[in-house]
Amino acid sequence: MKKLAFAAMIVIINSTLFAQTDANQINNFIDKELGIIPERIISIVRSPDLRHIALLAAVNAKNQIFLDGVPGSLFDLIGENSILFSPDSNHLAYVAMQDNKQMVVLDGKQGSQFDGILKDGMVFSPDSTRFAYLAKNGIRTAIVVDDKLLTFEETIEAKSIPLFSNDSRHLAFIGWQGSKRLVVLDGNPHQGYDDISFLAFSPVHNKLVYGARKGTKRLMVFDGKPGNEFGEIGKVLAFTSSGGRFAYRARSAAKWQVVVNETN
Repeated sequence: MKKLAFAAMIVIINSTLFAQTDANQINNFIDKELGIIPERIISIVRSPDLRHIALLAAVNAKNQIFLDGVPGSLFDLIGENSILFSPDSNHLAYVAMQDNKQMVVLDGKQGSQFDGILKDGMVFSPDSTRFAYLAKNGIRTAIVVDDKLLTFEETIEAKSIPLFSNDSRHLAFIGWQGSKRLVVLDGNPHQGYDDISFLAFSPVHNKLVYGARKGTKRLMVFDGKPGNEFGEIGKVLAFTSSGGRFAYRARSAAKWQVVVNETN
């Protein structure tokens, strides 16, 4: 057993005088003793603001998370690559296994048990107030949002990591329904297509836009309304700073063009 001291870094950047500012003005370190921790540390994850540190340690054939030196519950196994801080650094989530069942632990609270939690399937909302993840029970994939199962049609199989809107109020994901691919927004399914290529929310109005394929044609769908069909659509989608318009590249026959759509 040993004591651990953690240096939290506060970075102050003056954009106009950065070149003339010396190191003492840029970095301010604060040492904080985090108490006694086990010798065997498996991994270390720091929060985005560098003020918190989560340690995954092996303790008596179990796994345990130490957040800023405070020990969490013991589990049979904790996913080394599952440890995730929220964007504001105030929340911590990870996947744990107990008695051959997996669960998400959020801020020390154990969630429901599942057969599995999908890899890289956890996500915080942009404002850090909401949390969602993909879980598996048998052949059924479930989406858990704010510790509650998201309700949608049983014939739809969730196939993508949930995406929160920029204002954190809406949630979308890609699902499969038989041979069709569709988008589910806030639990409500959109029209099915042969393929869905990406999801995005507009930066200001928080309207959902995605690329879809219908047979050999491709199109953009905005706010549930399909746009014109093209032979191919480029991968880059650009919004104006106001979020009122967006543009993308599209090909008809051998000719590429820039298509501009109104979003409000």
